[in-house]
Amino acid sequence: MGNSLSSIGLYARGVSEEALAVGRQLCAALAARSVAVRLHRVLAECNPEAPAGDLDFVLGADLVMVLGGDGALLGVARQAALKGTPVLGVDVGSFGFLADEKPGPVIERLDDLLAGRYAVEERMMLEVEVRRGEEVVERHLALNDAVVARQAYRHLARLHCEVDGHYLATFTADGVIVSTPTGSTAYNLSAGGPIVDPRVDCIVVAAICPHTLYSRPVVIDAGAEIQLWLEPRPGRDDEVGLTVDGLPPRPLAEDEFVVVRRAGCRARLAHLCGINFFDRLRHKLNWGAAR
Repeated sequence: MGNSLSSIGLYARGVSEEALAVGRQLCAALAARSVAVRLHRVLAECNPEAPAGDLDFVLGADLVMVLGGDGALLGVARQAALKGTPVLGVDVGSFGFLADEKPGPVIERLDDLLAGRYAVEERMMLEVEVRRGEEVVERHLALNDAVVARQAYRHLARLHCEVDGHYLATFTADGVIVSTPTGSTAYNLSAGGPIVDPRVDCIVVAAICPHTLYSRPVVIDAGAEIQLWLEPRPGRDDEVGLTVDGLPPRPLAEDEFVVVRRAGCRARLAHLCGINFFDRLRHKLNWGAAR
């Protein structure tokens, strides 16, 4: 069970008619219950009397509802994890594993939510660093995955991978995905990687379209540190970039490499509907009805 709530934040990544319509309904229902609301600026018109601001402002609420799909939820969850704020994804038309609550049931069960009758799943995250020698050039948080992949499609990249300083493999492939259990149902799934129960702490390494049939995904202890870098080849102008949770790629220079490890914080995902991971998995992948 969660904590009782005295304030709710509403967030949407961009303006859409569906998000605005759901936002208006939620604002009206919360106002009728005298619950304080913090609005993301794109939802300001849903209730002109409620304070509006940026994401950091919204995260000051007891719980944040994200009106959108998995992409919007990922962006909020990364920031919310630093504050410990639970996040509830309200699906407004996406094929998502994370934003799985429908607007109607959320509004119908608003009293349950405010009274603390909801579940909170804590999900493992990754800390992703770009390094140049001993220097940390950039640091990111990822809830789904970190991907090192080629930027041009002229030829395959050769990516070296080490785990805790031990050589694992050199992947001749389009790229390599390092994912959390949460991310196992995202890009990792498309690349043929395993589906992992999100209650299990581990890291999955999977090559994207590998050249050899012998390349297989590897499940690694969550406490491990993974390093990835591009093998330079004379006469080749290979270019690779780092993508974190589907954000635009960041090109990697020849002397840069990527380090991935378990993050010190965890995302807190709230759920009302009582549907567990396996129910969602069966529904999303169309595996048939429950027996």
